[in-house]
Amino acid sequence: MEEIRSMHKIGLRLLKMIHSVDSAILPLHLLEVCLSVLQIYAGLFLTAGMIDRLLMGAYGQAAKWAICLLLAHLFFGVTFSLMKRRFRGMWTRIWQLFYVWLREKAFSLDYETMEKPEVSEKILFSERRSQMHGGLGALLCEYCNMLRAILQMILSVVMVFYVCMAIPADQEGIGGMLAQPLPSFVLFGTALAGMAVGSWKAYQWFGAKMMDIFASHTGVENKLTYLQSQVIGDPKVGKVVRMYEMQGMIMKNVMENMKKSLEFFGKMCDVQREEEDANKVVSSLFTVVSYLLVGLKAVTGAVTVGAFTQYAGAMNQFGSGCFTLIACHGRLREICTYMGPFLEFLDTENLHVKGSIPVEKRTDGEYELAFEHVSFPYPGCEELVLQDVNCQIRMKGKLAVVGRNGAGKTTFIKLLCRLYEPTSGRILLNGVDIRKYDEEEYRSLFGVVF
Repeated sequence: MEEIRSMHKIGLRLLKMIHSVDSAILPLHLLEVCLSVLQIYAGLFLTAGMIDRLLMGAYGQAAKWAICLLLAHLFFGVTFSLMKRRFRGMWTRIWQLFYVWLREKAFSLDYETMEKPEVSEKILFSERRSQMHGGLGALLCEYCNMLRAILQMILSVVMVFYVCMAIPADQEGIGGMLAQPLPSFVLFGTALAGMAVGSWKAYQWFGAKMMDIFASHTGVENKLTYLQSQVIGDPKVGKVVRMYEMQGMIMKNVMENMKKSLEFFGKMCDVQREEEDANKVVSSLFTVVSYLLVGLKAVTGAVTVGAFTQYAGAMNQFGSGCFTLIACHGRLREICTYMGPFLEFLDTENLHVKGSIPVEKRTDGEYELAFEHVSFPYPGCEELVLQDVNCQIRMKGKLAVVGRNGAGKTTFIKLLCRLYEPTSGRILLNGVDIRKYDEEEYRSLFGVVF
């Protein structure tokens, strides 16, 4: 249960984010779901009425029911066509939202945070999995399918209640006894409980197998993404590759990781197929029992032949809804697994303190920068790149920072521009610690070419 709660916590947060960007997206999809369910049951109701009138010989009334059925199909067909046209633009926007949010967050983070390997891994992993599985659009689609399945099941249960309550005209024999309301409820309840238990056990079993597969595959996806985007797809790397004849080594790495990736997808497809087969068996058993119940009601005269088609269709929709609900849960589990790191990235906090003091505006350009006992090692390293640095820089003077490779010249500039912060000591602008200034306003004072 904790896994399901965690999964839906991620999914519902993403839906809330989509709604905050465009408040019309979710209501329109909700309307489409309700209309699609209404179309199914309107068709069942009208078809049952038409069959009953035909069997009674009331052909004029049967024709009216047939016309109503055609008009209903026409109404729903036109409505869905118009809605799909409206959805095209929405789906494009939803697909773009993921990449917009990803890049907006990346630009808002300070340089030191973005240089962390785990942050880069979250970005690369989220992008690759989104391209493979549909991202926010797939998430919205699965939630719509899930809601559609729940509505189907609710309406089916209401109709099943009525068919169970129907009293048979022929109450003699075993058939007449089983067609009574109480035995009907017991029969249907037993079938429903059996399907619920079977489906839940299958969900738990195959869910655990799928999570194990996902957990073992993250590293392979990250390596493939790195090789494709940072090595093969980077023109600057091409010079080094050709100079040192690294093509064979790179392709060997690509093929090895591609082989592991294909093995992963093979295992994933096998588990998904096994899960679908298990759910189909459970759903089929429930459908058989449901048809027997409705058939028994029809044979004993509790319902008409037209009502038989209506209630049998409702039973079928219930089984179909259960199967869809379980399948959607499986796909949502997969989507939310890779959307988790995306949300973790969006929740990443800056390491730097956000200052708020405006920078002093001087028409004479008299600014003075001072390093006071500044020391700094790069994250994850104990060796100090700069140690107890003290100096003053006047804006109208000239200063050359000279040193051999690795002496800390570039690091000196990074600290000056607040890309990093000193681990000890402080940097002052006109006597004020630069961490107290508004970061963007302070950085606008500089023109840097690395």
